Amino acid sequence: MATGCHSQFGFGFQPKITAAFDGGEITTDAGLLLVREFDDRLGLTAALRTAVPDPRDRRYVTHDVLTLLRQRIYQIAVGYEDANDATYLRHDPTLQAVTARLGTPLASQPTLSRLENAAPWDTIRRLGRVLRQWFTRHAVARDQPPVELILDVDSTDDPTHGQQYLSFFNGHYDEHMYHPLLVFADGYLLGARLRAGNVGGATQLQPLLAPIVAHLRATLPATALALRADGAFCNPALRTTPSRPGSPTPSACPRIPGWKRASRSIASRPRSATSAPGTRCGGLRVCATRPVPGAGRGACSP
Repeated sequence: MATGCHSQFGFGFQPKITAAFDGGEITTDAGLLLVREFDDRLGLTAALRTAVPDPRDRRYVTHDVLTLLRQRIYQIAVGYEDANDATYLRHDPTLQAVTARLGTPLASQPTLSRLENAAPWDTIRRLGRVLRQWFTRHAVARDQPPVELILDVDSTDDPTHGQQYLSFFNGHYDEHMYHPLLVFADGYLLGARLRAGNVGGATQLQPLLAPIVAHLRATLPATALALRADGAFCNPALRTTPSRPGSPTPSACPRIPGWKRASRSIASRPRSATSAPGTRCGGLRVCATRPVPGAGRGACSP
């Protein structure tokens, strides 16, 4: 006996409510339509395409580089940063529409991963150049350049799973991870450097800053540059940066109340009195044993 199928029905207690099952393909990421319009007007992904070469044999190519870039970037923009999400997002009608592939499945996770891992250092440097050009072209008024521009430097944790290359355990974050280094200006990303999980502090900061500062000096010659970072970046190499021509002035290392007073009292004591981690000196806890420039013999925290 055949079973009857209903595509729509109502409710007696509230006639205005209707349940329908013929909605077809739906999406929760319709905002991507606005992202694509914004992208088209500014030519953002088109500029990235010029920086990424495609050495593949065209006879076996299904997804061109521009489509792959748009798929990956738009996917991240709506909160799907993991390439594995492409397994089901490749069938999403909105993502297909904004990449001009409506009705055709997009790239799978292995294809996107090959795109990311195949990028040589020259490509990465060209992509960094595009970021800097976007900032000075669209985020800064050329007729009224800022008096000062603060470059914010920080690192973040990028948890890893499995046996990724350069994935190491980081005791501070208590996880296996990468430890990327980021440079922002007014909230805009100007540069990024992927680092091993066990690398910290200002390691690789100066090579990352050099092209950023050079570009800003060339395009905004009247704007003063300052560098802002937390205590992890306060090392002698960074603090001597102003002595180099064209370098930004570091404005890191926030003052801790009572630091100088406590460090003077600690420096005057025998080294054995401050060598044990956890020793409290004048209301402060000693957390390092080696000398810290400008802070006496012990590095202290409240």
